[in-house]
Amino acid sequence: MLEYLSPSSINLRMENEEAFFIRYMTDVPGVPQTPAMAVGSAFDACIKAYLIQWCSSGGPEGPGPDPVKHHDLYEEFLQDCVEEHCINDARWQGIVVFNKFKETGALKYLLNDLQDSQCEVLGKIQRVIEGVPLLGKPDLSYISKAQGCKVTDDWKCNGALSKRAVSPLPGYVDLFPSRDMHKKCDLVNGVNVLDMHKDYRLQMICYKLLTDCDIVGITQLVFGSSDPSGPDPSSPGFVIGDCRVALHRHRVSEEAQRAVIDEMKELWQMVIDYYDHPERGFGQISGSRCNQLCEQAAVMVDDSKRMLFGR
Repeated sequence: MLEYLSPSSINLRMENEEAFFIRYMTDVPGVPQTPAMAVGSAFDACIKAYLIQWCSSGGPEGPGPDPVKHHDLYEEFLQDCVEEHCINDARWQGIVVFNKFKETGALKYLLNDLQDSQCEVLGKIQRVIEGVPLLGKPDLSYISKAQGCKVTDDWKCNGALSKRAVSPLPGYVDLFPSRDMHKKCDLVNGVNVLDMHKDYRLQMICYKLLTDCDIVGITQLVFGSSDPSGPDPSSPGFVIGDCRVALHRHRVSEEAQRAVIDEMKELWQMVIDYYDHPERGFGQISGSRCNQLCEQAAVMVDDSKRMLFGR
């Protein structure tokens, strides 16, 4: 039984109702973590371990922690967010990505912005919004020195294991190391007052609802191309490309929050109605079609079990 909604589940329903039904209303197995997903999670673990040690050592007056030296905390976070089949490669990749993030100057900028604030490293946050249980996974909350208000931030890591260069999404307020601002940014008091990028919009609004922050941020790490003739990305010999860090910063309007809350309430009512009366179907999906989708999901579960046991 579905226990909560999330930005990804809400977004999937908006894109494809049948895909949502199969993924969240049946017993179809979840998608295993990919190496690209794992390296992003490993970076999260690394920078969170660093920030906790940095704050506990006295911030800017402390010794300046090294995530490799504080390997116990890094390993604890790593075990929690990276699946076993990816962890050996992700362990060294997370440290490499962290060091590249540091080299851009983005880490120094972040530490300066939270100098006077005890940052809070976040994980899963669940909150009931007008009767709807919502869960999200933002990464960091702190009082911004520059803005004087609460910021909730989330790190994205795109292209670290790709042999092709990845560009940051439009609308960023700052880009490291060049310190450029995107042409589709109207900067007012440190935030872009133009609309949020569609790929980040729903997630940002959900994080606003979950943390009641003043500013919602996405810190996007993107990577340049690596040698196409070089070793496989899973090999220790693989060289991760140069890093750029784009800061996306927005305030969320009451109107935008209201629209997402209404979407959540509609979807959650559909979930409840289906559990109470599955014969009536799910939203625009008829009861007979729901049965077909459940049968398809059952086949997928059986296939995954056969693969698991080598049959």
